[in-house]
Amino acid sequence: MQPTDEESFHNHLDYKDELELKYSRLLGTSHMIPIYNAVNEELRERNLINEEMYENHKETISFLGDDDTYCDYLCLCLSTVVITFLLLSVYVLVQIGQRDFDDDDDDNLSLYASYDL
Repeated sequence: MQPTDEESFHNHLDYKDELELKYSRLLGTSHMIPIYNAVNEELRERNLINEEMYENHKETISFLGDDDTYCDYLCLCLSTVVITFLLLSVYVLVQIGQRDFDDDDDDNLSLYASYDL
């Protein structure tokens, strides 16, 4: 005999956290999709949730996005900032080098002051 919807809901709330912890350790991952699937499977195998709630959770889990999207965007932004900084550094160094070679007569524009003693 399967539990009612109310019993399934309460069982899910009662056992979900400890099963998530268990499967995050067993699976060795922090990605929630495989953990949610494993929890849902065990709740069904232990007859703690009914078939309707199992199918509903299974469908809901299928709509979840990948957990790495935030990290991917953060890494993309960080790499963009680093590359921009490197390109600007190279540009400034090239400009300084051109200024030194182009303006040998004009010492005011040079970064390196030459003093005649």
